[in-house]
Amino acid sequence: MYSSRRGVLSLALAALGILSMPTTSAAQAVHRPIADFIGPNLAAPSVIWTEPGNPNYAVIDYFGRLATNQGLNFGSTYDGQVVERALPDGTALVSVSLRARKVLMYAVDTSQANAVVFGHSAPQVKAGARATLGDAMLTLEFVNTAPGAPLPSLFTIIFGPSVQKVLLVANAKGTFNAAYGVPDGTPGMLHVTQRGIYDAPGFDGNPSQDNVFPAESINLTVLGKK
Repeated sequence: MYSSRRGVLSLALAALGILSMPTTSAAQAVHRPIADFIGPNLAAPSVIWTEPGNPNYAVIDYFGRLATNQGLNFGSTYDGQVVERALPDGTALVSVSLRARKVLMYAVDTSQANAVVFGHSAPQVKAGARATLGDAMLTLEFVNTAPGAPLPSLFTIIFGPSVQKVLLVANAKGTFNAAYGVPDGTPGMLHVTQRGIYDAPGFDGNPSQDNVFPAESINLTVLGKK
């Protein structure tokens, strides 16, 4: 897991068709719209995903910010829920589930001056390159300052003291670029799995601690010849 500070507010939440009022259910749980979580991420630093010992990292536009910033529309959809439970100390335990479909994904090789080796970045697509789109499922659990309080961005949650768990699974079929060592346009797949357990025994509050992420996988697979 790593971070990239490129944030521009651009996505209209109303266009997502997911705005609604919070509702209360059993066990003092409050269901908030997923837009409450997407909103803070539209101007926040991105979180990119890595694997120890692997020079490649994955970029997943699960909030639509990168595409929207370039004026791109892939017909992406976002749905999910936010469930909030009040805690005795006045804070709130928040569980988020976000499913993003047809979102931009690509992989970058840090050993080659950050060359894009799979798919294309949003600026490259804007310039005419083909977009690689995939689906992602993000779930996380964290403690917020109070019930009903504004939700922080994913960056703030993961690199802050309140995160409990995070799980990301993403897949995209697309094409490799010549920088990967195969002919440009070779078909392939990107698969990302990231599992963070911040409340595991022995965690000292340092998000970079090895035992926090027992699963960090960035897999690139060649599926055939061009």
